[in-house]
Amino acid sequence: MPSSFEHIDVQNAIKIALLHHSYPIMGGPKGRSRREARTCERWSKPEKRKSSKALDLYLPIEKEGYGLSETSPVLCLNPMSVTEFTGSCGLPVPSTEIKLLKEDGTEAEIGEAGEICARGPQVMRGYWHRDDANAVAFTEDGFFRTGDVGIFDENGFLRIVDRLKDMIIVSGFNVYPNEIEAIAASYDGVAECACIGVPDEKTGEAVALFVIKLPGAEVDTDDLISFCKERLTGYKTPRHIRFVDDLPKTNVGKILRRELRKIF
Repeated sequence: MPSSFEHIDVQNAIKIALLHHSYPIMGGPKGRSRREARTCERWSKPEKRKSSKALDLYLPIEKEGYGLSETSPVLCLNPMSVTEFTGSCGLPVPSTEIKLLKEDGTEAEIGEAGEICARGPQVMRGYWHRDDANAVAFTEDGFFRTGDVGIFDENGFLRIVDRLKDMIIVSGFNVYPNEIEAIAASYDGVAECACIGVPDEKTGEAVALFVIKLPGAEVDTDDLISFCKERLTGYKTPRHIRFVDDLPKTNVGKILRRELRKIF
């Protein structure tokens, strides 16, 4: 989007909000001076920091937050006092209640993972004429079920773990693809990767990893599995690895894991 920063200039913006998927495609023109735009608020899940030189040029302060279309614009936001990238999406904004529910319906403790459920003035009342969907989307006490899994730390900051529907269950243990992908992506020669759960006779599901190699790179399957095994609990280690030329994605860059399940 080479024109994105031109619009920032014309509008004299001091704050912009972006989905995290927008980062890689906002290249920006070269040779521009630092803009006076002061804050970038980035909704959705914080992820491993990638190159954002174009944004750094214009937006010296970046604040990551978390929200959905159903909770527009945001549920959590990092406060201005946080000046470094933390991987957290911040604290619940004023008048917003968030609780994390485990599979048995009880609330997760600090440091435990649970589905993010929210109640507040920015949360929608419900899906239009969809009583069936609303019955599933809300708890009995009116909290909206986001479908995202998160963890609260001891300071009240929320970290997104993964999508609930993407969770893999190996021998009864919950495995979140984002954790595995972060490890595999740090291996030399791996440009991008994505993992899914596939049927397994012994463990119910096993982890399958799809990998895009960097141009000219040699990535050995056994070496990559050993690399992951050294850094992950045994049941989280990929059992299957497939090398691909590209990964199916939406038009905003989200990986379509359901499409990967079809081609495994």
